[in-house]
Amino acid sequence: MSKETMEDYVTSAREGKYLDLIQRLYADDAVSVEAVEMPGAPRAVEGKDAIIGKSQWFESNFRVDRQELRGPWPHGEDMFAVHMSFDMTHLESGEQSSLDEIIVLTMREGKIVKEEFFYAK
Repeated sequence: MSKETMEDYVTSAREGKYLDLIQRLYADDAVSVEAVEMPGAPRAVEGKDAIIGKSQWFESNFRVDRQELRGPWPHGEDMFAVHMSFDMTHLESGEQSSLDEIIVLTMREGKIVKEEFFYAK
């Protein structure tokens, strides 16, 4: 397992550099799986470009007002998890909400190949 990849992920996420970390740390064929299907979006997307698009959509629709990130917690030779909680504002409506999630990431050859989100509101 690449300890550097795990630490880089956490550092970049804490700094809010999500697009950068996806570009650098994700495999081209990576998969992102949400806990539930969101309105107007599939539950899973495949490919680095699709994951970047999902992140860009989030950034264009929400402002993160507060974020806390804990971890990484390694699991075996090819997985790790991080805990993230944040408060956000929907830009169009001004509605505020909070989200608490665990992200489980799977790696292959030093690159992230899968991210899975587990939520608690």
